[in-house]
Amino acid sequence: MDREMYFGSNMREDLKAESCCSMLLAALDDLMLKLLIVCSIVSITAEMLLAWQSEPCELPIAWIDGFAIMVAVILVSGVGSTVDYRKELRFVQKRNESNAVKRVTVIRDGQPKSMHPKFLHVGDVVQITYGMQIPVDGLVLTGSQISADESAMTGESDEIRKAP
Repeated sequence: MDREMYFGSNMREDLKAESCCSMLLAALDDLMLKLLIVCSIVSITAEMLLAWQSEPCELPIAWIDGFAIMVAVILVSGVGSTVDYRKELRFVQKRNESNAVKRVTVIRDGQPKSMHPKFLHVGDVVQITYGMQIPVDGLVLTGSQISADESAMTGESDEIRKAP
């Protein structure tokens, strides 16, 4: 417990999906959709002004073309953001489920324990097996032919050979 107070915790919050509204706003941020919104407003305004000045009998239907463009924009952005939101929810759920089942064997206080990597502390001895991914910086105590992919930390794509 002293190590956690001194060095901090490895705890990571579970991933959370973006809200559907934020995805809708992101979908509406598309340049083409912005252009279509402006065109629909210009179309409604121009048609209403022309109908008001020249043919007042067409005034009740002058807004339809611009409104149809606006409905198309709302449908496209709404459907796209709903699909993206559902994909995001599934991704977050799968990621959190896969993270929940991760286990490492740790020798702490002389006793081997199986635990989630987020409960690792400074000074723990982790037993590493082939293909294991652990979010730690540490020393290799024993082993041979060990290499590590440190690209997440350093950006270097080559595996680094490690020696005890």
